[in-house]
Amino acid sequence: MIFIKYLSSFAILAIIIFSVLNITAKITSRNMDRGVSLIAAIATTTTKQFDYDLATGSKRSADIFYLQEFLRNQKLFTYPTSTGTYGPATAEAVRKFQIMNSIPATGIFNATTRILANRIIVAKKIKFAQAPASAVKTATTTIATPKPTTTISATSTARDKIKIANVARTSTKPEGQYIVIRNTLGKQPIDVTGFKIVTSINNQYIIPRGHTIPGINPVPQDNVILKLNDTIKIIVGRQINQINFQENLCTGYFDEKVSYGDALSHNCPKPDYLSRVAMLPDYCVAVFDKTPACKTIDTQETQQENCLQFSTDHFNYQGCLRDFRDKTNFLKGNWLVWMQRATTFFRPLHDMVILYDKEGKIVDQYKY
Repeated sequence: MIFIKYLSSFAILAIIIFSVLNITAKITSRNMDRGVSLIAAIATTTTKQFDYDLATGSKRSADIFYLQEFLRNQKLFTYPTSTGTYGPATAEAVRKFQIMNSIPATGIFNATTRILANRIIVAKKIKFAQAPASAVKTATTTIATPKPTTTISATSTARDKIKIANVARTSTKPEGQYIVIRNTLGKQPIDVTGFKIVTSINNQYIIPRGHTIPGINPVPQDNVILKLNDTIKIIVGRQINQINFQENLCTGYFDEKVSYGDALSHNCPKPDYLSRVAMLPDYCVAVFDKTPACKTIDTQETQQENCLQFSTDHFNYQGCLRDFRDKTNFLKGNWLVWMQRATTFFRPLHDMVILYDKEGKIVDQYKY
């Protein structure tokens, strides 16, 4: 009986030990599984900062994939998957983000938008899933650093037509650096929207849309199309109004109160006040006579009602637009675009600048 008693005690103890070991094993296994899951989660997430401008037409880029994920995080990108291709859905989501943050709604992921997005990512510690291989097969936002000995093989249909005419690079200030691109041979107009400028240190800029006639539509919806001998001047620095546009007879009014550097020409036509000279007093005509081109008139100088009304209706950009928009030579053959960078873009001494078309094919090279 004593033996049976001890045997029963031993069995009970064994059962207790087995149960404890079994529970411990399950806990350990669960923790290991949790650890593996955590490691997997860490391995498939990343913190992303955006370094390049992105625009419609870019395809299968990791940067665009992360941009779509960022916009999805902001509840603005609702497309079922993040594709890495910058299409209409992405452009619309970017536009909504810009509107939401009171910056120009261009639909282009430009410098101003990038800076704001990066601040939000840092502030909210946003992490993204790693871009799948399917989204980055042929990345267009990261181009291998060009070398002076590069052999030109993939040439664009715009080759020998669109040329880099000049690179002003010696200034230490971004406002003093610019590049001029010209249509030298293309008898048909050539759309350069989406063309990419790349330096040897991999500074990149994608030519965005702009305004053929600024002041009509607040959203830039016009492609930059160059006719024969037309140019686009791309200034590296910032411009406070953040608009890109084709110059016209009236755009000289723009820098009366806001600096545009020395970019604008000032040959605005004067309103036809002489046809109404019979209705205007002499002092008013004298004021109009001495007013330089592209200048508004101080209302203190035109206090009489009909004189004041004429000056406010005609001596400004909108008045000039109404008066002269239908003239044959209203549009000039020069586009003005600003990179909106706070730092220089071009190396000051020697470099090679390469211009690519929207398909990533070489259009022109400029060595200095």
